[in-house]
Amino acid sequence: MYSHLRRIVSLTFVLVFCISHPIQAQRSLIESDILMVPRINVAGSGAFELLFRIELNDEYQFVLEQIFDAAQGASVSGSYDSISQTLELDQIELESGEVYAATLGLVSQSPEIVFNLKEVELVYRTLPARPGIRPLTTSGIPHTQIGVEPVEAVNSELFRRVYSLPEVEQQVAVSSLPGSWGLWLSDNINVVQPDAVIGGREFAHIHPDGSLHAALEFERANDAVHAQWAVMHPWAGDSLWEGFVLLYTPQSTEELDSIFQLIVDSYNFVTGQNIQAADYP
Repeated sequence: MYSHLRRIVSLTFVLVFCISHPIQAQRSLIESDILMVPRINVAGSGAFELLFRIELNDEYQFVLEQIFDAAQGASVSGSYDSISQTLELDQIELESGEVYAATLGLVSQSPEIVFNLKEVELVYRTLPARPGIRPLTTSGIPHTQIGVEPVEAVNSELFRRVYSLPEVEQQVAVSSLPGSWGLWLSDNINVVQPDAVIGGREFAHIHPDGSLHAALEFERANDAVHAQWAVMHPWAGDSLWEGFVLLYTPQSTEELDSIFQLIVDSYNFVTGQNIQAADYP
């Protein structure tokens, strides 16, 4: 694939464009009908950054306009399978904030390298910034918020929503503060990230003050911390607990929407499902 891509690039693009448009995104990004892929791995050839022009005729087509060596340390955004001639993109962020996983299939190598959209799946939506300042938390174990009280109506709604998720049972938390409730997965659903589970089949728990501990995919945990919805657990950072966070107590319905989205993200991460928070209002 690499030799074909280099040949096409030399005919269609100038080096100046490559230099003036470095791709620095941590995930693939679509802006103004351009798809930027920071890093794909090609077996036997290395890692590359890609730039596609998106065209819509009867279906979406992705026309390769630029390829160059991936920057050192760029996060992996996908891979190319030369046997199936498919490009798997793990996370593509739209300008709307939605993040998708997609599979592109190669349909043409001449005169341009063109991929068609074969499959697409919503991964999650990016988070709005949390209003106000971060709550204080302890730095050790037990890991808790300091000085935050739950809003009764919001807390009741939190419980209603989380225990409406498929195969999630309410049980006393395995390892938490007295009065905490675990989000326990029944035996009817698979656990694909057993190392991220708190204990038994508990993937999250709710503390008496309405805050939660939950296991997230590492990048999503960073999103939550950056948007000020969460703080990393003191044990986060090792290979088993790298995305373990404390989610702050929601103080309004609007805040609950974002917290619930993160709980659904945790559920999907641990179970391998792809349910949508909007389907559990």
